[in-house]
Amino acid sequence: MKTKESLEIFKKRGILLIKDDIGGLDRSVLVSPASEIDYSTVNLFSSFTGGLIYVSFKEER
Repeated sequence: MKTKESLEIFKKRGILLIKDDIGGLDRSVLVSPASEIDYSTVNLFSSFTGGLIYVSFKEER
């Protein structure tokens, strides 16, 4: 996992979209509703192409 610069977090229409460009691949995770997300730390498990990707984001205040 690269630094947080490789993660983009968007909050649109109550949906949290986490984009991950690690390894030059564009992977996205949709989480809804975004209001239930703890923005200080986001930990998600999601499968892509038969694999398991762990996305962790810690917001700096």
